Amino acid sequence: MSRFTDGLRSLVTGLGVSSKVASVSYGAASMSPAELHAAYHGSYLSRRIIDIPAEDAIRKGRAWQADKDQISAIEAVEAKLGLWAKLEHGVKLARTYGGAAIYIGTDDADTSKPLDPETAGPIRYLNVLSRNEASPGELDRDVTSRTYGRPRFYTISTEYGKQLEIHASRMVILDGNPQLDSFASMDGGWGEPVLPPIIDAIKSAESGAANMAELIFEANVDVFGIEGFSQGLASGGAAYEQAVLTRMQLMQQAKSITRSILRDNSETYDRKAVSMAGVKEAVELLLQIVCAASGIPATRLLGMAPGGLSATGDADERVYFDRVQLIQEIRLTPAMYNLDEMVIRTALNDRPEEVHYDWRPLRQLSENERADIAVKITSAGESLSRIGIHTSEELRTAISNALIEGGAFPGLESAMLETGEGFDLGGNEV
Repeated sequence: MSRFTDGLRSLVTGLGVSSKVASVSYGAASMSPAELHAAYHGSYLSRRIIDIPAEDAIRKGRAWQADKDQISAIEAVEAKLGLWAKLEHGVKLARTYGGAAIYIGTDDADTSKPLDPETAGPIRYLNVLSRNEASPGELDRDVTSRTYGRPRFYTISTEYGKQLEIHASRMVILDGNPQLDSFASMDGGWGEPVLPPIIDAIKSAESGAANMAELIFEANVDVFGIEGFSQGLASGGAAYEQAVLTRMQLMQQAKSITRSILRDNSETYDRKAVSMAGVKEAVELLLQIVCAASGIPATRLLGMAPGGLSATGDADERVYFDRVQLIQEIRLTPAMYNLDEMVIRTALNDRPEEVHYDWRPLRQLSENERADIAVKITSAGESLSRIGIHTSEELRTAISNALIEGGAFPGLESAMLETGEGFDLGGNEV
């Protein structure tokens, strides 16, 4: 008895009891391929977190800067190869499993040699490979090499157990999240899947939504009082239990048919309502944490209207689209360099230096916004012209670039290249 009393005394006074309510520790988040597969196919939030940035990265495509006939020829080759569907598939695989590749199929017999776009001939096909199908070779440790920190080649198992060695230049290598240190990683040059660091937040949100659904079904609980119920259970046995269940069933049926309860005068009936106050806000908070963890605003991930007075969600979407644009420019563009060179040569049988592309903006301006931009640009140009500190050629170049980038006059760049002798818009070549 004294030990029990001492234990309660310690609990009340706090002596010998830790005051730490919760603690956080960090370790490398990891999920097996089977868990990643299950999360993508079994969790609606996980799937949307994988799919939405992948689809957004390619949904507007690219704006080729070339003659009309050249653009048509390039886009025809892209369509024939199914480039955009395969790129979307590859990016989704990379985000799910941490890596994927697109093999550039040519007529070259020796795939272990580097791909030379000038001599390789036309592209015949593109094949998407998951990281489980392509085994990276040893990482390039030559610090003077342009492929430093990346595998020089990949090995693929073909039919009949043969091993095919493919030079890395023949592959479009896609990462989910790039490794901070390739040499310290155990993934052989692949990136990291996007789900492991945020899977706990996803599980909490989905569990919260599931629990809220359960509360809805338990929002009203019928409570019946039966005289001698405890004694009946103790002495009546199975027959009493069945009689009670039959009685309850009849009562519920009567309620469904007549919307009234029939009971004995000695029985009692009460209905208890479960409070839902604060549940909606709690679930929304969990979902907001998922949005923050994934970097996708609620307007895109959940299809929710922005909250708050006068909120439009425009700022959140701008930040998100900037992030997707970063993926396009610093990941997809370098990874697709050899592929794009091959596409241009396959389409044009040449490589004109002036042919290049820009990723189309994800956020499309309205007609009024484009018109407003055009008016402001031309007005500023007119003012500068009156001041006289710039030549007409300088103003033509600057104003034209601004109008083209603002999307005010589609086709302006191509038209000016045809009519403006020696005119250079200064486009970045790929």
